[in-house]
This record gives sequence, structure tokens and C-alpha cells, in this order.
Amino acid sequence: MYKYRDVEGYYDLNDIDAFIFEKFCEKFYDVWEFPQKVAPVRIFRVEECNLNYLRVDLKDGDWLHIINDRGKIEWY
Repeated sequence: MYKYRDVEGYYDLNDIDAFIFEKFCEKFYDVWEFPQKVAPVRIFRVEECNLNYLRVDLKDGDWLHIINDRGKIEWY
């Protein structure tokens, strides 16, 4: 099982963001056939202009926005 608490920045998240990241990891790992190749390596909150989201950097160099849209965890 993936250890989301080992991701850099996890312990800097507030309780709500930590919960969102945990739910993201559950969904994320259900989608990928080989999730270890794109595993999250860093997570942090971004607050700029009118944008607030969690940014997760992946092992393969890509990164994703994670948002909580009225209780539904989405990423793009």
C-alpha cells in the first residue's frame, strides 16, 4: 500500500488538506495500472490570485492540481 504520509510536505498540510490528499491518493492509485511510476513525491498548498489548490508533484516530473469541489475531490 502507498504511504501518503511519506510524501514531502504532508506534515505541513492542515487537517483538511491532509484529508483531501489522502482521498486523492486512494482515487489516484485506483486509476493507474503502475502507480509506482508516477507516485506523488511532494505536496503543498498554492494560494495565488483567486486560485487555491493543492499541488502534487509526481515522480515522473508532472504535477497536478487537486481541488475540493463541494466535497468532491478532483484533479487535473
